[in-house]
Amino acid sequence: MADPPQVVGPIWFVLHEAVAIPLWFLIGTWIDSGRSGLVRLMGSYLAGRIALALLAIAIPWNGGVSLQILFWLGLAAYGALRASRGLLRSARSLGSA
Repeated sequence: MADPPQVVGPIWFVLHEAVAIPLWFLIGTWIDSGRSGLVRLMGSYLAGRIALALLAIAIPWNGGVSLQILFWLGLAAYGALRASRGLLRSARSLGSA
């Protein structure tokens, strides 16, 4: 029997981690500085990740991946909405000035 193809090679994994770790460190530093309004959002994110991990362990079917994908899609949609609201607010304040 042939080995399954590798989806992500070791070089891509190292590249991903080399970008992700400093990025998360910078986000955490920014949140800890108190200048962002992300403290509550990141607490909700952490609670959601823990709940999904526990749910994936407790449920015997292979739905954990689907739950994780839905979580990330929801988080991306929320982030896009928040970013667009911020951009619209900035555009309005620049237009009225």
